[in-house]
Amino acid sequence: MSTTEKFDLDLTDYGLTGWNGILKGSIEAIDSFMQERIVGSLATAVGKGEVLYWNSTSALYDQAKAAAGLLPAIGLALEAGSPSTASFDLRILRVGLISLPGWSLATGAEIWLAPGTLGDITVTKPAAFAQRIGYATATTQVYVDIKPPEWVHYGTGDAPTPTGYPDGIIYCKYTA
Repeated sequence: MSTTEKFDLDLTDYGLTGWNGILKGSIEAIDSFMQERIVGSLATAVGKGEVLYWNSTSALYDQAKAAAGLLPAIGLALEAGSPSTASFDLRILRVGLISLPGWSLATGAEIWLAPGTLGDITVTKPAAFAQRIGYATATTQVYVDIKPPEWVHYGTGDAPTPTGYPDGIIYCKYTA
């Protein structure tokens, strides 16, 4: 049997006999290959649209925040979920569109991981631990395209002690 060039999907040259099995296998192959969405277990209850990161301590996904130890963000929850739900694996969007009626965003605005509330987003770039989540394509819709955190922090005072930031962080002081 021959396959397609790009995704190695099975091709069939004769009738429809056995087509369901071939199609099912091809769809499962695409599903495991594409990484726009991932599936994972939760450390805490989350709502749809909340930003998540990989918590290496608990080996589970948890709510992210623009703060030391609570990032990098890895995706947004596609549905609400709780770790108490037996055998529940949450779908996490890494790239693509997500809509939430409760959002009130400026179309075209950059969306950032918020520094205040766990799992939240903001249109204001945080001064520390800034990580872009994506862009608002409508007032209630975000195109998720997560970038790595920016390890540059800005402030008006003297640089905090080195123990305040992880290794490799640069502090830039504003001057009048």
